[in-house]
Amino acid sequence: MSTPVHPGHSHDGDDAEYEVVVPATPSTHPGPQVYGPGQPAHWSPDQVPPHQRWASYQLPPAPPGRWPEDARRRGTIPKGLLWGIGGLVAAGLVILLLVVTGVFTAKNDDSESDNLATGQYTQDDPGQQNLRIIDKESGISYDYLGEGWKDWTMGTMLENTTTVGEYIVTQPSVPSGGQFIAQVTSGPLGPQFGTPGPDQYPTVLAEVEDSVRGNYYPQPNTPTNQAEQEVSIDGHRAYQRSMDLTWDVEGYDSTGERVVLLLIDTGKSAPVLFYCSFPNTHAELYPLIEQVIASIKVDQ
Repeated sequence: MSTPVHPGHSHDGDDAEYEVVVPATPSTHPGPQVYGPGQPAHWSPDQVPPHQRWASYQLPPAPPGRWPEDARRRGTIPKGLLWGIGGLVAAGLVILLLVVTGVFTAKNDDSESDNLATGQYTQDDPGQQNLRIIDKESGISYDYLGEGWKDWTMGTMLENTTTVGEYIVTQPSVPSGGQFIAQVTSGPLGPQFGTPGPDQYPTVLAEVEDSVRGNYYPQPNTPTNQAEQEVSIDGHRAYQRSMDLTWDVEGYDSTGERVVLLLIDTGKSAPVLFYCSFPNTHAELYPLIEQVIASIKVDQ
């Protein structure tokens, strides 16, 4: 879909209705994890007790090329030199001990903590289901879809009163202006559609479908493979409409889009409008639509 031409309130990371929730307990899988303070990343001589420091040693003065006379006479190594060798051995043992105990480790698992903090992880990461989009205004939450998906910053959809969610850019520039994107968004249904109860959802959702087709897709477009059904979302009544839009408009990489719309009764005055839309240039992402719908929880 095209980005909204006249977005409403622009969301930023401080808005109350959006959060990416990071689990309090780090996951045990390989990948992004957060730990407490790590060990020192370097070692300095100050960490060694004073009696083990051997920063320098000056040999006793002697004529060039000769041992001190008493050493040559007795056939022994000078006492000062013995102290120097002993010091080097002791320092070496200290360094070896530090290496074995990990003090010399320059990187530990903290190196990946930034990925978790920014909500980045890969699709095959089993910990991804611990990261969720929280729509406080609507009273629902659902999965963050993984690496590359961004916090919704496109303003309020015309069919919502507030909008949160996630998106990826599928075409940087389109003839109508803005970008073309794949999106998963949610928000309370806009007041222009009234305050329908579950029995009115089929009629109202058909009106929402007409609205989004006119607002966000190349014109003309034709709906195909249309389907609708009553569903249950986390034990709450809901209604779903789906379609494959098609078009043939110059300047667009895509020639169609899969669109799924849901109205969900959460007990609030307005139902939630949940909106998934993926262009056919990224048809490999279509299974994510069912995945994210299955992840919806009504939190209220």
